Amino acid sequence: FNPITGAFIGSSTCTGCGVKPSMFLYNETEITDSNNSGLADLNDGYVGFPVATNAETLSSGRGYAMFVWGNVPPVSTAGNAKWSVRNPINFGTIDFVTTAGVSFTAGNGIANDGWNLVGNPYPSTIDWSAASGWTKTGIDDAIYMKDNGALAGTYATFVGGVGANGGSRYIPIGQAFWVKANSAPTFQATEAVKAPGNTTTFFRTTPPPDLMRVTLRSGSKRDEIVVYFDEDATEEFDGNKDAYKLKNDIFNLSTVTPLGDKLAINGLPMLECSKSLNLSITDVSVGAYQLDFTEFESFVTPVNIFLFDKKTGEKIDVKTTSTYEFQVTAEESSYKDRFELNIINTTVDPTLLISSTTNGTSCKEGAVTIRAEGAPAGGSYRWYENETDPFAIAGQNSSEFITPVLEKSKTYYVSAVSVAGCEGARVPVMAQVTTFDEVVLSDLENGTLSSSYVDNNQWFKDGVLIPGATGQNYKPIESGVYKVEVAFGTCISSAERTVMITGIEDEDMSGVLIFYPNPVEDVLTVKFNSQDLLNSSIVDMMGRELGTLTMKPQAHGFVGTFDFRSHPGGIYLLKVSDKEGKVITKRIIKK
Repeated sequence: FNPITGAFIGSSTCTGCGVKPSMFLYNETEITDSNNSGLADLNDGYVGFPVATNAETLSSGRGYAMFVWGNVPPVSTAGNAKWSVRNPINFGTIDFVTTAGVSFTAGNGIANDGWNLVGNPYPSTIDWSAASGWTKTGIDDAIYMKDNGALAGTYATFVGGVGANGGSRYIPIGQAFWVKANSAPTFQATEAVKAPGNTTTFFRTTPPPDLMRVTLRSGSKRDEIVVYFDEDATEEFDGNKDAYKLKNDIFNLSTVTPLGDKLAINGLPMLECSKSLNLSITDVSVGAYQLDFTEFESFVTPVNIFLFDKKTGEKIDVKTTSTYEFQVTAEESSYKDRFELNIINTTVDPTLLISSTTNGTSCKEGAVTIRAEGAPAGGSYRWYENETDPFAIAGQNSSEFITPVLEKSKTYYVSAVSVAGCEGARVPVMAQVTTFDEVVLSDLENGTLSSSYVDNNQWFKDGVLIPGATGQNYKPIESGVYKVEVAFGTCISSAERTVMITGIEDEDMSGVLIFYPNPVEDVLTVKFNSQDLLNSSIVDMMGRELGTLTMKPQAHGFVGTFDFRSHPGGIYLLKVSDKEGKVITKRIIKK
């Protein structure tokens, strides 16, 4: 196909070739759409060239797209095709509006309007960042080139000294490139834009500081974006700092502005505290992918950089793990909201101070509540597992933090955070877990109660503290509920026992009331050697009757038994009543 004459050259067996355009120009006035991807899709504006007759000529400064048919000669036979363009060499001033039809037509939103395919009109490489020679009124400062070579199907982008996917300030001879008008443009070039020397298509100059690159890879395919910080940039799209994301033929990676614009190069205002960015990934097919992070060493500002995978919950410290691998399944084709990039200024703000902290305690294993104060109005807090931990505990931003269940004491750290996200120094807060064995009461033979702890005892009767009763043992002198408390810091363990004192324990009943063995291990035998004794029962120290004895007559009295084998060791009472209603109580010890 001869782009000047519009005629095909080669085999006559190319059925239908005469109606298939192999060269195109671009009509900005066509309304382009984004195919619901949020990425500028330029395909709607292509127009076959020549349009009407084979007598049309190429316009100075206009870009053209060529399509080479690989199934017909000469490509099918020689493996390549030669394109010849013959015309006098351009020189002097080129007015792209006049010669190339550069325009701005509103129709489908600012991100999709004003796209123009222009070309290098000079017989040399030109410099998009030349100190003089350009007039770019109403034109964004970004340029975009379709890479059909090493990164086939992707766009190389350049703006403000920053390139992505190999984008450069230098535009070689014969190269078409995209510019975007944002209003009625004035767009001209003079001889001053020519670049000296042998500059090449994708020559990368030294990037500015405070910059990082993020690359999405799958096999040999890759797509790159750039994030950087500049004092003249804003959060929204800046025509001289940012570059839109043009839709690749492969997958697409971009950052997203607060207004939803997707960018290949995102210039942001200088990092004061922290910045969170959504990484949008679209048009991916099933398979293995990875995100690579590079050039973050350029940061002059001390920063931490983290990648948060919302699907898996993983947080990656990019500075130590610069590659993150993930899978795309058959159910997924877009990760518009899966990945979040967090860039945090690690310079501590000395004005953000934690004014006070409150340690917490759990008596034995359990959750502990700890507190802090000092964040400014509208601010928040960050709680950390360790003093140097790069990740704050997720979801814990209030002054109160309830820990997970702890088996032992642990020190946490907390910092105050301003509304802007600046952070102060971390201070320690103790979550204390006090472990101890519960106190146990036992009965001594003389009626004395004994604590299982030697120290830190306090005795109570019927809930009232007994002054001076702080020893390990205490002997009740009257009936009541006796309790001992043992202090372990702020934790208390307690045990209590109901005691019944009849006042006749020491009455001499020898020869009249006989019981044995005492202490008893199995069966207690009770004998009445008097007709005056009637009923008998066994009671525990809580006052509960465990059973009565059946007293069988014998000479001069009665005899009965009680089986203790199913009862635990301790102190029990044998209660016997006489004909006058008096109750005699004797202490029985069960081994």
